[in-house]
Amino acid sequence: MALAKLGDEKERNQILMDANTGDDPALQELAVRKLAYVGGSDAIRTLVGLLGMDKPRNPKGYDPKLDRPVEERPLDRVVFVPLNLRAMEALAQIVSNPPVDPKAKPTQADVPLWRKWYEMHKDDLR
Repeated sequence: MALAKLGDEKERNQILMDANTGDDPALQELAVRKLAYVGGSDAIRTLVGLLGMDKPRNPKGYDPKLDRPVEERPLDRVVFVPLNLRAMEALAQIVSNPPVDPKAKPTQADVPLWRKWYEMHKDDLR
């Protein structure tokens, strides 16, 4: 992360690529946290691109077809929150004038506010 923040393109590109990978939710969440630290216009564009990911996600390798008795709870099942909620948290940390209170927990209702904010500020990010 430190190298990416200092401008190392290889490290920065790896974080951006990890954020956009669709097969490992844990890796995506880690990449979003890294983007919040690294910042920059490409991080903002990537996070805005994640605003459409509004469904809960299952871990890599999760198989919903595994048969278990109804009374048996799976011990290893983790459900990741929608990635757009994590992206909005990161955006609120990066931008200087977020459209929502940066201390507030993001909701799906905030997505249009962030999209509108991006449309108004995308030219400033170049």
